[in-house]
Amino acid sequence: MAISLGGGLLGGLDAQPGVLQLGGPDPSIVLVAALPPILDSPATEAAVDFTLPQTFTWTAQAPNAAPETTWALQRYPSAGGVAQWWSDTLGAWQATELFNGGGAETLTLPAGAFGPNGLDWGWTVATQNGSLAGPYAAANIVVGAATPVLTLTGPSGTLTTGVATVTWADSPTMSQVAWRAVVYSSAQAGASGWTPGVGPSVADSTLTLGTANRWPIPTVLPPDTYTIVVQGTDASGTLTAWAQGTVVVSYTAPATPTVSATWDSATNTATVTVTGAAGQAGDPVLIERSLDGGTTWAAVRPVLGAPSGFTAVLDGSDGLVYVDLDALAGAPSN
Repeated sequence: MAISLGGGLLGGLDAQPGVLQLGGPDPSIVLVAALPPILDSPATEAAVDFTLPQTFTWTAQAPNAAPETTWALQRYPSAGGVAQWWSDTLGAWQATELFNGGGAETLTLPAGAFGPNGLDWGWTVATQNGSLAGPYAAANIVVGAATPVLTLTGPSGTLTTGVATVTWADSPTMSQVAWRAVVYSSAQAGASGWTPGVGPSVADSTLTLGTANRWPIPTVLPPDTYTIVVQGTDASGTLTAWAQGTVVVSYTAPATPTVSATWDSATNTATVTVTGAAGQAGDPVLIERSLDGGTTWAAVRPVLGAPSGFTAVLDGSDGLVYVDLDALAGAPSN
């Protein structure tokens, strides 16, 4: 015959997993040590918002306790308190041990049913296979805390400029300590298997410490439809879900101007002449200078352009001078 250790018929014995044979090579008694189930989710140390529906999953193990026919779910405050068992029939917690029917190895509790936030809770499960019961698993301790949420607030709609700033707001219960924002082109976001925060992007802030809620996109966006995602980290180290939105950038890029520069070594200045620039009088123009052949750039000065072009005299040190014309909607022409 089979006798279960660690639960069931001999529940008071502290058995180790395995099979123990007594009585020599032809035993009359086989003692089978039952294994506890594996607690899958939520994992220990996980932050769980019990104001939302929560799903608990586990995996029953043989011998004896699998395949599962009944199960018991126990909870208790980790700081000390009375253990209780869930009654699937009553939809409530009970003060005495209770096994529920079914072998699904999963239970979804309604919002607020597990317990209030603000406490650390232990949860564990024992399973039975017919009349044979396995021991309870070592409990997973989870933190009851409101889920931090970020909301993307901009940009949105249609922009007639390629210069944009990503903005977001966090929930009142969240204390943001870090954030990350990423911008994807229509081709990147439309790729098979695309996942926010993964793969090629137009611009990526990378993980940045701080409480900021805005990020100027550091590149001028050509006309396209862009997907923007933002994720925050709260003080407990919990990540928010990715907040996601789209924005359409639509404008006519300025024509490529003709740029010439004349260096005057006597005055240590460069006279830059720009002609053929499309646009209207007063369009913003940004002149930048490079001293390493165009690898790195430094802003020299902003000026106001004109449809027919303009001339600017620049101060500078020895080296080639390159000009970046930022006209109309902010799209660069060189």
